Amino acid sequence: MEKLEKSYVVSEDIGLILDGNSACGDVYKQKGMALPSSQCLKNLRSRFKSDLTSIFNRVDVIPQSEMYFILNNLVNNCSYPVVSLDRVYLSKNSRVEGFLDLTRLRTESKVLLTSRNFPNAFAFQEVEALSSKLVEKFEDSVPEVALADDVIFSGESLIKIIDMLNGRGVRVKEVLSAICVEDTLEKFKSQGIDIKTGILLKENVDQVCERDFYFGIAQSGMTTMNKFNQVVKTPYFSPFGNPEERASIPSEAVTFFSQGCIDRSIDLWKEMETASGKEILTSDLPEKINNAQEGVRVVDALENARVSLEEDQAQ
Repeated sequence: MEKLEKSYVVSEDIGLILDGNSACGDVYKQKGMALPSSQCLKNLRSRFKSDLTSIFNRVDVIPQSEMYFILNNLVNNCSYPVVSLDRVYLSKNSRVEGFLDLTRLRTESKVLLTSRNFPNAFAFQEVEALSSKLVEKFEDSVPEVALADDVIFSGESLIKIIDMLNGRGVRVKEVLSAICVEDTLEKFKSQGIDIKTGILLKENVDQVCERDFYFGIAQSGMTTMNKFNQVVKTPYFSPFGNPEERASIPSEAVTFFSQGCIDRSIDLWKEMETASGKEILTSDLPEKINNAQEGVRVVDALENARVSLEEDQAQ
């Protein structure tokens, strides 16, 4: 088991999401979008790490291949049936009994667990449906399962899900994760739940997923309700989201960091447009983005956002 201490940790994933070979599905290829080159991704990642290194003393980047190997290995060798909260790092053929596609929905007054696929349905409804399926499958015996997720930080959401599953006749015996915080691992052990992980974090600044810092990448950022009561995604950079609150970026570095995220997103979508031989619009994206212009070219929306950010900085 690898142990990382006092570091800002980023797990790569945009390649897995864009190529459509994970359990996320082919949301880009289905709309005729071609993939960026491996050299393009390499250059973007190098620039991203450079920006982070100028802010934090130590930055560790976990390759998507390592995340993918760890989680699939844990899932496929688990002695219990597996229910997964992650699709990004799992192959389409992973041995899972079902998925709970959950994210945190942030409103002005509270944070709720909801389904990614059914944003207006509360988590217990999806948990109820999966629980019934498992109970029926195992007939007379109480189903004992493992939960899988890419990263376990505080573990608060997992505890809620475990309680809901327990209340519906499904017992969680293990939790599988590619990355886990050491204190959280000990907390779960004290409650009789074993956590198996590949990378252990200790006293880290934060752990974030690469997808949260790119515009238009599926399953990125927070799910937010905007002023029009629309469900939108908020990546972790301005003016679309809050990098200080969500990604521990110091307030004095927010503008610089956000400009870098916008520039990298512009270069990514220009590359994909060139490879696809067509303009890509915000309406082509798999999810609606907070504070983004609708029905325009993605690159134009990003360039306008950068101008807005610069104007706000000048004031």
